[in-house]
Amino acid sequence: MKKLMLITILVICMAGTTFAAVTFTFAPLPDGATPTALNAYMTSVYGSSVTAQSAYVFSGDGFGADSYLTTRPNPGYMDIWFVDPISSVYFEGYVFEATSGADLRYTALDQNNQTVDTAAWDPGSGAGGSYSSGLFSAPVYHLRFSNSGIHDIGIDNLRVEKSQAVPAPGAIALGSFGMLLVNWLKKRKKI
Repeated sequence: MKKLMLITILVICMAGTTFAAVTFTFAPLPDGATPTALNAYMTSVYGSSVTAQSAYVFSGDGFGADSYLTTRPNPGYMDIWFVDPISSVYFEGYVFEATSGADLRYTALDQNNQTVDTAAWDPGSGAGGSYSSGLFSAPVYHLRFSNSGIHDIGIDNLRVEKSQAVPAPGAIALGSFGMLLVNWLKKRKKI
């Protein structure tokens, strides 16, 4: 009985949020895949609805042989929305056909479109790099990638950590009470 109570207290103290890493490689998608196919792929990998806007699937051209996301054929912004929030992001980025001032910009936004994290760097023309955000200070629902709307960019190996709620302490306490009741009834030989 004391063991059961100790385990219950331990479980209640450990309740909170866990994180599960999800990686989008885009390799399963063919060059020129439709936006519908892209959204279906991302949703199936993530486990809940993901919507990409102004993102196109492309392969080759100096950014690896497999498929990646790009703003081609329309330089500008690439947006990705998540129904369930993310807690961090990692990605590899690339700038195409830039002459000078080529910067790769990334912004993570909360559900009110307020900036939670942002970064920009100048990899130079035909160059790339990777970025890792660390743990966000607030849940993120929207990622935006751009090159100030001037040059095409590519994003690959997009890895996000999906926040997953652990049962609330109230639910754990209710389950624990049920176990204690069953144990008490067994001792009284009512079950």
